[in-house]
Amino acid sequence: MVTNKQVTFVIARTFEGDLLIVDATNSIRDLLDGLTCEDNLFQNTEIIPEETGLYLVECNFICDDGQNFNAEPSDCDWEFTCKSVTQLYKC
Repeated sequence: MVTNKQVTFVIARTFEGDLLIVDATNSIRDLLDGLTCEDNLFQNTEIIPEETGLYLVECNFICDDGQNFNAEPSDCDWEFTCKSVTQLYKC
């Protein structure tokens, strides 16, 4: 089964330019694989400004639970696509 929903993140742009997940919608916290956007298959991160700071990022979340058409288990897969960004704090 494929899930498609909107989720919200607070993401920090570090001085080195990395994107770190500071907070996330409760329903998907357990899915996160580390603290970087890169580790969690974020798409369209180009919309997040290069400025160091904190950003509220609205994302589209697509998750495939890993069952094929015969309801047999296969690999679970997900991705986050950034849709909008609001700057919360500028360093």
